[in-house]
Amino acid sequence: MLYYARDKVDVARITGWIRAMINDGGRYKEDAYAVAVVGKNGLNEIYAAMAFFDYSGTDVFVEGAIDKPSVCRMNDFEDAIGVPFRNPLNVLRVTALVKSANKRSFNILTKLGFKKEGEIRNYLQEGCNGFVLGLTRQDWEDRYGKQRWRRKRPATSDTGRNVCGASGIQ
Repeated sequence: MLYYARDKVDVARITGWIRAMINDGGRYKEDAYAVAVVGKNGLNEIYAAMAFFDYSGTDVFVEGAIDKPSVCRMNDFEDAIGVPFRNPLNVLRVTALVKSANKRSFNILTKLGFKKEGEIRNYLQEGCNGFVLGLTRQDWEDRYGKQRWRRKRPATSDTGRNVCGASGIQ
């Protein structure tokens, strides 16, 4: 089940989980927007998660982690990665930075439609290179169709506010 963070507490729980999983502190700030693939116990049972951060008005970065790939469906990832293309973020592109040694993340992102756009030497540490991957709105629409991502709406909080705004990205 795909879970959209409803407030800053949810965002902190999800981004904290990602930080613990990737073991490098994470690059996002507290104003991230987060989604997670969860089990029956909600945020007490996270299988995978994505955080969107550094929103520029046209671009947003994504970082994520997967704990139990056998439980996660590709459809959940496709829906999650489409979140920034919807209102209120309405970005033109999503950018990911991946360690070159992390083949699993690279493969998942390319299956989602991301394209390798470059390489960063000494990314995070000496001798550890990274890849820059990008997914544009046009790539997303061509791959999944406008109707798919327009029909799905992010959940709203109990106050009825859109969770993107409630979680910090304005």
